[in-house]
Amino acid sequence: MSGSRDAYLVKLNFGLEDLSYLKLEGSVFVDGSSEECEVRRKRPSIECYVVDEQSGEDLAVRNDIKRIPHLHFHKLVDGIKIGSACEKSSCLKKLFSIRDDESTNGGFVLTKEETHLRRFSRVNLFINEENLSLKGKADFTLKHGDIIEGYNSVCGVCFKIMFLQCDEHHVRQPAQNSPLLSCPWPVLKKIFSCFTPFEIMENIVPVCRKFFELIRAGDIWNNLDFRVIHGTSFVPFGRLDDFCKVFSNGRVRQLTLDFRVQDGLEGFVPRDSLSSVFKNFDWQNLKVLQIIALEANDDAFYKFLVENGKVLSQLETLLIRDDLTGNSFLRVAATGKLVLPACQKVALRCLFKILPTIDMRLVFPRLEELHLIHTEFPASTIYGRLLNMSLATPTIQEFLAPLGSEVLSILHGYHLPAKMDKNGWVLAQQKGTFMNLESLGMHGDFFEHVPAADKNRPIFPKLRSLWLKDVSLIKIFHHLLLQTSLENLWIRNYRSQATESNRRICQDFLDSPKEWVKNLKYVSADLWETYIPYENLHHLECVALFFRCKAAVKFAKRVFEKLRSCSKLQGLILRVRDDLQLRSLNPLQQNLEFAVFTGTNRRSAMAALDFIRRSQNSLKDLWIQMDHTEDLEKLVPALNAFKRLRNVVFVLKNSFGRGRIGVLDQGWLEVALNKRVDPEGALKQATLFLPSSSVDSGSDYSSYTYNPAIMEKADFSLEFVTRFYFQWLKFIPDKKELEQADLFHINGDPDAYYVATSSVEWQRKVRSFRADASRDFTRNG
Repeated sequence: MSGSRDAYLVKLNFGLEDLSYLKLEGSVFVDGSSEECEVRRKRPSIECYVVDEQSGEDLAVRNDIKRIPHLHFHKLVDGIKIGSACEKSSCLKKLFSIRDDESTNGGFVLTKEETHLRRFSRVNLFINEENLSLKGKADFTLKHGDIIEGYNSVCGVCFKIMFLQCDEHHVRQPAQNSPLLSCPWPVLKKIFSCFTPFEIMENIVPVCRKFFELIRAGDIWNNLDFRVIHGTSFVPFGRLDDFCKVFSNGRVRQLTLDFRVQDGLEGFVPRDSLSSVFKNFDWQNLKVLQIIALEANDDAFYKFLVENGKVLSQLETLLIRDDLTGNSFLRVAATGKLVLPACQKVALRCLFKILPTIDMRLVFPRLEELHLIHTEFPASTIYGRLLNMSLATPTIQEFLAPLGSEVLSILHGYHLPAKMDKNGWVLAQQKGTFMNLESLGMHGDFFEHVPAADKNRPIFPKLRSLWLKDVSLIKIFHHLLLQTSLENLWIRNYRSQATESNRRICQDFLDSPKEWVKNLKYVSADLWETYIPYENLHHLECVALFFRCKAAVKFAKRVFEKLRSCSKLQGLILRVRDDLQLRSLNPLQQNLEFAVFTGTNRRSAMAALDFIRRSQNSLKDLWIQMDHTEDLEKLVPALNAFKRLRNVVFVLKNSFGRGRIGVLDQGWLEVALNKRVDPEGALKQATLFLPSSSVDSGSDYSSYTYNPAIMEKADFSLEFVTRFYFQWLKFIPDKKELEQADLFHINGDPDAYYVATSSVEWQRKVRSFRADASRDFTRNG
């Protein structure tokens, strides 16, 4: 016997199971009798099968969406199976086979089979992330270190196999001097903590046995992030039970759950996937729990709280940003059986009407900081009708009672469930409800019965952020002057006009002491905007100017002259009226990073860009209104002057698509960008956005994003949106009760429109380590 060339198939199993391998033997020559001098070649091969649902047990589990297609491997010699007959041979369908091939000079060839499988066992084959179905051929020569993957539309990647060849071309080499492989475990742990679980299992586990063992031990995941964003999975569906066992050591201290699936993708992402997490995860030592969204997993969360809520005894921080989940939590808390003895910080997005049913001091005996964000469900929805039927309208005393004393830190909504009357303000002052309040976002009627300001007893002594809509200037004027800690001020009065009484208040405001403005970083003062002493705002970083009335336009030059002294200014939101002659003004001196121009047409948009020309080497993020996509032909070339611009959003007044962004609109954008923008430049995404006031009913907006660097359509990425969007426009009160401004209002006209970002989370790009280190599996056994 001679001429053997062997290889191995190593099943990776995402680091959740012990490594297993299957030996591939090369063809061998067997000598015949000396008389016949016959030489015969034995041809070993391996065939891989998947169980296809047919009958019996397979039918019973046909609708189990979490089931991973089960693999079978058969060894053959000269086409004949070695060993006993397979019991499942009647329901096996071949996926691929691997054999030694003479024509490849000792190499191995994978042959893909064209098999028709049922939905829950259908598997697409990939080699090194390339879909074999798109290659137009059946045979593929394997190379040392290749990764063979099977992808199922229900559970995602269902197997990963590494091909390792052991012949004269792949003998053991001297140990690599890789800085990564030689790093001590604490350093590797820090590096790996930047990856999501799925990124770890797909890209780092295959590198070498050392990484495999370190990750399998579970030490890496002190901070665990489970995310599914619109069908993009960051969790190992179909293996969640095994994955949760990794955390049986109780090392996880922080857990984030973000599960958002678009309609129509239920078949690809099981909506109840997180039930395994609530059932099998080790919660005993968890310190921080953040729930962004659960979607169809709320029932599992509710059941978990009812049956096992006591396991959260070590939890110190609870953040629930999903309204349904927040309401579920309050429903359980209302029973009096849920106690989180160590929890000190709580943030809830919920229906304020439920709060009076909760005794916060019982649920959170050590509560120090409470954030409340209101959500409201329209009475037209089934959920809204049920809530209105089941919950009585509380009095203001009943609403304030569970908020405790000096624990409320954030309060954001549109209206409270009860009117804040004189008795409510007296009670709030007696209890110290607002003594530690740092951020308030509310409709102006909240202040309708506010008591007179008292400098010796301010109502909001620690207030840092104030967002008010349709508020009476007279009601808040004297209180505002007492807010010496204020950093963010946003006031919009869509119904109010610049009356004589308002002008008198504004003049009083201009003549008032300036101590309260010394810490301001963001200002949008609406009718007061021309009376703000900008020359004293030495920490100002972002300003919004709308010039709602003609009289205000007269003071525009004075306002911009005062802004010259704001050396830290980096953000500008500006409504460009037709009578605001920007070309007659001196250009803005500061180097901006963020700019929004609303009310613009092609001519005024060009004037606005010229007005901030000093920012050509600093501007990164631009949002600008335009009449029509045809304006791009003139507008896009002007953007080339801004050398660091990464993100631009064009807000349309009209489109070719009759209320939607159509093919013609997309074509105008692509042609303009491809023709006028350097693909090697800084610009990474350009978006057409058509707001709700122009879009057909049933949709909030229509948008289209294009990446000029790769010259392709792309998902909107938050990676290129600057901090101003999140920091300064975060808690603007709106009838949609948005906790974080996916839509932010930047126009004061009656036909106000919205600028929005797509909610698709930007994907972190992962660099694979496996290419150069794949043979380390064989070196280390």
